[in-house]
This record gives sequence, structure tokens and C-alpha cells, in this order.
Amino acid sequence: MSTMSGNRFIARESGSETTTPFESAFEAATKRIGLVNVSRWDRVEVAGNDRAKLIGNLCTNEIVKLPSGTGCEAFFLNAKGKIIDYGMIYSVGDSLWIDLEPSRGALMVKHLDRYIFREDVQLHDRSESHAQFHLAGPKGHELLSLLGLSGELPDRAVCIQEWEGAPIQVRRRARSTEGGIDLVIPAEHAAHLWSRLLESGKPLGLEVMDEDVLETLRVEASLPRFGMEVTEENLPQEIGRDKEAISFHKGCYIGQETVARLDAYGHVNKILRGFESESGAPMDAGQPLFKEGKQVGTIASAVDSPRWSKRIGMGVVRVAGVDVGSTVEAQTPDGPLAVKIIALPFETT
Repeated sequence: MSTMSGNRFIARESGSETTTPFESAFEAATKRIGLVNVSRWDRVEVAGNDRAKLIGNLCTNEIVKLPSGTGCEAFFLNAKGKIIDYGMIYSVGDSLWIDLEPSRGALMVKHLDRYIFREDVQLHDRSESHAQFHLAGPKGHELLSLLGLSGELPDRAVCIQEWEGAPIQVRRRARSTEGGIDLVIPAEHAAHLWSRLLESGKPLGLEVMDEDVLETLRVEASLPRFGMEVTEENLPQEIGRDKEAISFHKGCYIGQETVARLDAYGHVNKILRGFESESGAPMDAGQPLFKEGKQVGTIASAVDSPRWSKRIGMGVVRVAGVDVGSTVEAQTPDGPLAVKIIALPFETT
């Protein structure tokens, strides 16, 4: 059975979620196909002739020159250069689509609207009107071909394809080291697409996975999230996504002075790092990290990695005295826990 809750698509079967056990879903997502509903994440559409100019003036990446049919990461900053949001931006036809964390769409619309005066720009929060699914794993394009769709796109490319009377955005988006595909579809067609994905995907070994699996895949792939590793206390270069999310050659934008100054200095005082529990004992998100009695950071995320059979995590730590390979202490309810600092991305071998 498929239902809509507040127009958000929810897939249910016999009254329970259609997800499979973690181990089976993880194996499918890394070797075959894992299907996950990411509709609760927010989406904002920016239309109008001045859309690229507006967004380019408010984020760190080059949007004016972003080719149609492609996407990029970007930080949105305040005047002091601190991050106020972080997400993916796609150039789709005559619009820009911004993918954000849950409950961020309305805030983004409000932020963008402050800077619209006489510009030809229209803002639409598509968080409720559209559903979004993700296919993880190496066989996603095979499943789409069975539905008459093409998933053979370059990384971060996007195209609109017609499917049984519905326009679907097909996006190549890696949410794991194995890559993946996002499907964005009007909500009224979501239940039908979900059913067809399940039906056609079962012979290919598809399993429905929940957000715990997706979170584990994300951390293994060293991909930061706003509200976790990325917060409003961070400067963009502290996240280590300069190549993916920052253009150092574009025109002026809010917060650029701070970004340019950090680029000129050549270093930041804090940086996103990986963590590994040296004893195998649990380390958890929210635990502060200490070295020689001084707090040097906080664990933002932590998962049990099937890929490496150990607990790993990520978080922003101070650079001074906290070198890659060094050990710090996590403050846990059971006492101090030795945590090793790891360079990102985590090794994939």
C-alpha cells in the first residue's frame, strides 16, 4: 500500500515499512540495487530569467556558467562567511533546483526572497509537490532501462524524461562510493513509480533500504551533511569540499571576502576529519573530543561500517596539534574512549 502524508510520499506494505534488514539492504545497495525514499528531504525550484544571477550572488559555486543538465554543490553564506545552508543545485530546463536537508525548503525560500527586488525570479517550494527516490548501487541504470528510462548519465548530470505521462528528473547523484541515481517526480505519480520500481527491480536483486543504510553509505563515502558535519558555526573551507563546492574565480557573492581571505592565507583553524574507534568500543554523535584536557572538536556522525568492520565517524576538529593519525579522547558516558584521527575520504580498499 502507498500513502501520502502531508503530500509526502510514504511506501507501506501490510501496515509496515517495506524495508529489509540492514545487512541485506546494505549488500543490495553496494552490489546490486538499493531503493530508498528520500522524499522527506526538501526541494526548491528557482525559475525566471534572472535565476542564475540571483543564486550566483548568494552561493559559493559558479551558477551563471553552470551548463544546463548539470549540477554542483554549493554553500550559502552570511556576510561574515559563515555557512547558512549547503546543498546540491541542478540546472533543469528553465529552472534551478536546490536539494536541501529536511525542513530547510521554507527557510531557503525566505532567504532568497529577501534579495529579489525587480529581478525576474520565481520561487517554488517543491518539497510537498514532488517525491524523490534514490537508487544506490551499480545496477540502477539496468532497472531504469526496464522502465524505458535512461540512467546512463555523467556524474551530477540531470535530464527530464517522460514516463507514462509523468515528467521525471533523472539525476546521477552519488550518495555512496558506488554512485547512484535520484528520481524526482510529481507527487501524484509517485506511488505508481514506486510500485513499478519494486516490481521490475526484484529480478535484479533490488531491496528497499531505510535511512540507517543510507546514512552508513554516506559516512563511508565521506559526504558531509548540513546540520551534522556542516553547521552555521563553520566556514566553507573547513568542510574540505573546495573543489566540489567553491569557485575562486567567479564574481562577487555574499561572504566572498572571508572565503578569499582564507584562500590567500592558505589554511583554516578547523577541518573536517574522519574518526575511528581504536578499541572498537562505541563512539556516538555529539560526544566531545579532547586532547591534553582541551576540547578539540565533536563527533558529528558515527556508524558501524560493514565495509571495514569497524566504527567510523566524521566531525570538525581543530588543526593545531590534532594531526592525521594522532589519537584524541571522546568523552562517553562510560568514560574516555580513544579515537584515531583519519584523513578523508576514508580508504576504499
